[in-house]
Amino acid sequence: WTRLPGSGFDEVNLPCLLRNGQAFRWVQTSAGEWTSTVHGRLVTLRQQLPDRDPSTGIFCLPQLSTPACRNLAGAETETAYDTEQMAAWLVDYFQLGTRLAPLYDQWRRADPAHFAAKAPHYPGIRMLRQDPLENVLSFICSSNNAIPRIATMVQTLARLYGSPVGRVPTHPETVFYAFPTLLQLAHEAPAAMEVRLRQHGFGYRAKFIAATVQALLAHEQAYTADRRPPKACPPHEVPVGSRYLTSLRQQPREDARAALMALPGVGAKVADCICLMSLDQADRIPVDTHVWQIATRDYGLFRDDAALPKTLTPRVYDQIGQHFGALFGPYAGWAHTVLFAADLR
Repeated sequence: WTRLPGSGFDEVNLPCLLRNGQAFRWVQTSAGEWTSTVHGRLVTLRQQLPDRDPSTGIFCLPQLSTPACRNLAGAETETAYDTEQMAAWLVDYFQLGTRLAPLYDQWRRADPAHFAAKAPHYPGIRMLRQDPLENVLSFICSSNNAIPRIATMVQTLARLYGSPVGRVPTHPETVFYAFPTLLQLAHEAPAAMEVRLRQHGFGYRAKFIAATVQALLAHEQAYTADRRPPKACPPHEVPVGSRYLTSLRQQPREDARAALMALPGVGAKVADCICLMSLDQADRIPVDTHVWQIATRDYGLFRDDAALPKTLTPRVYDQIGQHFGALFGPYAGWAHTVLFAADLR
């Protein structure tokens, strides 16, 4: 087991963080342990919480693929990688280069009435930095949906289209799959994908996912047309098929958001989730019914607005985002996630 630097409980609250609607493929495989795939590799995280000791850190244990899973995936041998590489991936995934304690102090001072009251009960809530492709498809699944069902859908996408990676001894009944690449998803015709996903309970989201895969494939082909393809793509680099989405991190923020909203099934809230969780826009405020309720119930927004519509209009959406952005500053999206986690409980 290797300890991740800067991962004390006041910086990373693993039990809450992996269940608060950001990522959907982490499985609790033992007391204090969660397992998933990162860059296509199986890893288990451990965080023991005796009395919520702030010094308690996260430990990672890379898991080897089982021979049966390697055979299913068509791989003859295990690709070598070391614990240091996995730790580096996880430091990036949890954004451990950004210290949370000073941000919590700043947000407490900015909002003594509400944030300061909730913060002691919800330490260590931060934003994950997720793969954009998985994030896009996960939040298309989130439309009119609850977290457990979203998780089921995202796991189903991995099982149907991704490569099997392995099992862990503490949870032998579960086969873990890497999330599929864009090329794996696009291998199936869109009509066939829609039918298959509907058979697995995706409902109307099946059409959006199939269409978005094709749209992203077209963007990817256009993006790479004038670029020399790499000779190889090590697992820690951007995989072939994800360069277009990853390139949006370098685009002007509104251009990146507009590009996302052009995808089928991606509206303002889903686009803002992706901008916040995958494109390094830390001040983005995705507004759903929870955040709308927080804004009106706790912060008194629109209290005197007799003409306030019963639905979340673009005007109301923008005003809520502007309010929290002005209140919490450059990391407003992170602060809003703490309020969101508290409201879920």
